[in-house]
Amino acid sequence: MKQFKSVFESEKEVLISYVMVGDGGFKASLDYARFLIESGVDILELGMPFSDPAADGGTILRAGLRALEHGTKLEHVFEMAREIRRFSQIPLVIMSYLNPLYQYGFEKVCGQMKAHGIEGIIIPDLPFEAGENYRQMAEQNEVKIINLVALTTSESRLEQIASASDGFIYLVAVKGITGTQVPDLEEVEQMSKRIKQYTDTPVVAGFGIRTQEDVKAFNKEVDGVVIASRFIELREAGKVAEIKKIIGI
Repeated sequence: MKQFKSVFESEKEVLISYVMVGDGGFKASLDYARFLIESGVDILELGMPFSDPAADGGTILRAGLRALEHGTKLEHVFEMAREIRRFSQIPLVIMSYLNPLYQYGFEKVCGQMKAHGIEGIIIPDLPFEAGENYRQMAEQNEVKIINLVALTTSESRLEQIASASDGFIYLVAVKGITGTQVPDLEEVEQMSKRIKQYTDTPVVAGFGIRTQEDVKAFNKEVDGVVIASRFIELREAGKVAEIKKIIGI
């Protein structure tokens, strides 16, 4: 299994993408995951659908609701990881809100992640200050909780979050939800520099990055970028060739 560290050390323009597990049914979402991997993404987020995704815009909300209509549960996320491991060693991350993880049992989640080769987890609605017990359970299972930093995060809080980070730091590049705004390159550059005062952990920018030009521009200021909503939109429109173009193949 390839590790986050090796990706950031070896790739000049790291691109992370996202699949909503169960969107269109399990097989369709697995096929989409394979497509993204074979198209050249460097790290893949496996999205757990949730009915009230506070950090996500309409595109990911609709994808999640479609997945829920197909009865998607956390077991399907682990099953997708197991299927991906049959053909790829790409680093995997779970993206999930806290409620499904709490209901399943977070220690059990971490055990399943370790068993299925999932290195990290992003929990958008878990405040850093409330996460110590979760971080301990994750560390015991060799799982990394990926911390999020906003453009508006205070200096004292930024130092705490950055100093305790592992894997990579997710810099929310807009002052809002996913897929609704265009990030400001200068603001992202300034925040990335602030983060790097406190840690050597790679910084990844996400929310609002949509084009190949964005990938190149933002990768000059951070260690990687995330594209999720835009690829879902293109998939919905049947324009998968444009996804490949943005990825760079």
